[in-house]
Amino acid sequence: MPLRVEQHDRVAAVKKYTAALSFDSVGQSHKLKSHRACGLLERDMKAAPDGILKILRLSQVQERIGLSRSTIYDRMNPNSPRFDSTFPRPVKLGASAIGWFDSAITEWLMARR
Repeated sequence: MPLRVEQHDRVAAVKKYTAALSFDSVGQSHKLKSHRACGLLERDMKAAPDGILKILRLSQVQERIGLSRSTIYDRMNPNSPRFDSTFPRPVKLGASAIGWFDSAITEWLMARR
């Protein structure tokens, strides 16, 4: 389901999703992750028409890129031989739910062409 972020709610949205987007490798400070997350959110908001962010769940990502669940997780795991540092980072949606920005998946697919 697309998320509509009105212009006047942009600051609140950035603050709300800053913590949720801090999916980086161990050892980086929380402040650094927060700044990176703000940049990702701002980039995705600019790429989305009318301030609508679309988040894809795992099954939608699988259909979109044609990779299996285990291969997707291998692309994100630095210890895997299939690790891809350019693969989009997931967004934490809840205690045990993640998703990916549609715009990030599209950019990754275009870069692989």
